[in-house]
Parts: sequence; C-alpha cells; structure tokens
Amino acid sequence: MNLLKIFDEIVNIMQNDYSGCVVKKDWSNPEVYREKLTELEHKNMLTREKFKEIVDDYLLDYKDHHVGLLDKNSKANNFSLGFDVRRFGNKLYVKEVWEEDTGLKIGDAIIEIDGQPVDKVAEKNQKALFNQSNERQLWKNVLAKFHSCLVEAENGEKFEIKLKKYKSHNEKSKYTCELINQNTALMVLNDFMDPKQMEELMDKSEELLTNTKNLIIDIRNNGGGYDSLFYPLLEYIFPCNFILKEDFDMYFLHTERNYKNRMRMLSEYLKDNNGDEMIENFVEALDKNRGKGFILDDQGSKEYMIKGRKGPDKVIVMIDRYCGSSGDSFASICKKSPKITLVGRATYGVIDYSNVAEEIFEDGLSLIYPTSIMDSVNFGKGIDNIGVQPDVYIPWTPEHMQRDVDLEKSKDLL
Repeated sequence: MNLLKIFDEIVNIMQNDYSGCVVKKDWSNPEVYREKLTELEHKNMLTREKFKEIVDDYLLDYKDHHVGLLDKNSKANNFSLGFDVRRFGNKLYVKEVWEEDTGLKIGDAIIEIDGQPVDKVAEKNQKALFNQSNERQLWKNVLAKFHSCLVEAENGEKFEIKLKKYKSHNEKSKYTCELINQNTALMVLNDFMDPKQMEELMDKSEELLTNTKNLIIDIRNNGGGYDSLFYPLLEYIFPCNFILKEDFDMYFLHTERNYKNRMRMLSEYLKDNNGDEMIENFVEALDKNRGKGFILDDQGSKEYMIKGRKGPDKVIVMIDRYCGSSGDSFASICKKSPKITLVGRATYGVIDYSNVAEEIFEDGLSLIYPTSIMDSVNFGKGIDNIGVQPDVYIPWTPEHMQRDVDLEKSKDLL
C-alpha cells in the first residue's frame, strides 16, 4: 500500500468510521490535501516525513486530540524537545527540562522563535494551537517546525538554542496518598492506566481515607486511561447513598472496521486484566452490535448508586490543562459531589469523542480515532477543547514554577 492509498484509507475512516463523521461532515476538504500529496509524488518528492506533515494538517481540521497519525518508525511521531513550556504574556516559560544538553533551566523564557516574536508565531499557527487562549496553548508540535529560539534567563541574560528532537519523554505512572499535615491527605494520580497500581493504592490507603478530615486529589497531569479505575475512589468522596446521574447519552459507531480494531485492543487489555467487568461488557456490545451503525450505549443504568463509606469531610480536586480524557471524566463527575471543590484551571477537554481505535497500516504507520460520541455536542454542551471548569480559578503565572500555588490555595480553602 503506497502513501496515497494510505491517505485514501484515512479519509475513508474519517468519513465513515470516526464517531464525529456526521457532526463534522463538512469540516474538511480532503481533496485539497490529496492534491498536495499527488503533486509531490509526481515530482518524486513525497517523503514519509512530508506525508505525515500533510496528513497531520488534514486531521487538524477535525479539532480532535483523540485523532492522529502515528509513525512508529519515526522520531516525528513520538518525540520530545527535551523540555516543555507554558505561555504567559508574550513569552514561553520553560516549566520542565528532561534533557540537559538543551541548555535550558526551569524559569528560562523563550522570547523569539527563528527571529520571530512569540505572538507572531502563535498568530500564524492558530490551527495547530487549536485556537486556544495563551494559558491553554500546547507548543511542542509548533516549536518542532522551527530551528532555533532566543531565550531570556531569569537574570536577564539572553542566549540562543538550537531546537532538537529527543526520544519521547513518558511520565511514569504515579499513584500515591500520604498525609501532608495532621488533618489533610494528598493523593496524586497522574493517570488511570494501571489497574493493579490503583487497586494497591486503594487497599493501602483505606485507613487513611477513612480517618482523614480533608483530602486533596491532584490530577493536574492526569493523562487519562480507564474510567473504571476511579470508581472505587468515588465511595470516599461522595455522600452516602448518592445517586450519580449521567447528563448525556453516549453513542457508539459500530462498523466492521471499528469491530476489528476495538476488539483487538480490548482483547489485548483483557489478557492482563481478566475479569474487568466494564471491559467485558464492551466486548459483548461489540459482538451484539457489529455493523449496525450508531447505537446507544445501553450498558447498565443511567443512574449509578454510590453507597459511600466514611471518608473526608472536605475534598479538593486540583485540575489543569494537562488533565484529559478519563481525567476529564473524573473531574466532570467530581463536579456533582457537594463535598468537592475543583481548584486550578480548566481540564484538557477531550471526551466528547472517545473510545479510541487504531487502524494499523504497513511499516509502522497507523491512525488512532474515536468510535463513540456524547450527544452533549448536539445540545451545545460539549467540552472538547474547553474542558471541565474549576470552581476556584487560579490563573497560571511564572510563579507556579517557584512554588505550588495551587496546593497552597487548596490548603487555604479547607
């Protein structure tokens, strides 16, 4: 399968198997991108890297962070710049550094990119930045297009760095819970990916969660995973006998392709997590509805009874831009508990279209895309690229790199 045929398959998926194919029917014109690819092929200039660049641009039209072309054989797919930034004003502040030879330190600020000020680069790359406000812009993929940056150190000194690509930085799963003062425990969950770690955390934290007066849950960097993992935690942070009602319905797009791709992924998951009832129900629904198109998710009741158990009187959940997918879901559910206050900044916003599948092509290329849709989008209530809003908003400033402003505010609210 050559690259043009792969592009045609990607277009076919986005128009027939992607769960946003009806709502976003007119969001993109694939012929514009096919012409670019065809022209390059005729000139014998259609490299794998150029192919991915053009396809990425096509997929950006759908404004869905759950959609993406992966290239397992290329650094262009799974890479790191060796650091991460956050925009404040007209500067990109370095908030994390993973590679020493970047020459950067936390607190440094990028003030020019290839000789252009930050605001001009942002203006030209609004599509790649998803038209987000300064605080919510994600800059990795934009910076990767450029060669150098002018940096201002905290002492005012200015110097230039060359941008390089490194092996992707993968944050290790973190599941912790410990006392931070006599009356308050801090739980940190940076994903919901590992059932065993979550089960172990809940087991060893049972006494602490039962007896502590206050609980702060940090999901600011929660990259998501499986919603089923956080349900045992709800027993401690909701009142007893609380009826949790779903606000909107979820519909799955059942096509032959989606059956094949989802079944492969879920079967792999069940090899290591046999007995996960929620996932087994997904598999059963795939078999039952194979090829039937959009079908209402009818797994269980739209109401969930939280029996509850003795737990903290007050709960703070700290959220931020980097909390997404199942992190979004957890934050959204927490909004419904009278015991919980959400503090920080709006979450990522990437749950309107979910339950991702992967179509595998040849030689390491594959497309990830969602297969379910929340009908909230039909009522103008979707949260994609908006996020779950905090009850107490704390603007991000460079001061956050010096101290944990969110945690300090959370303690003050208890």
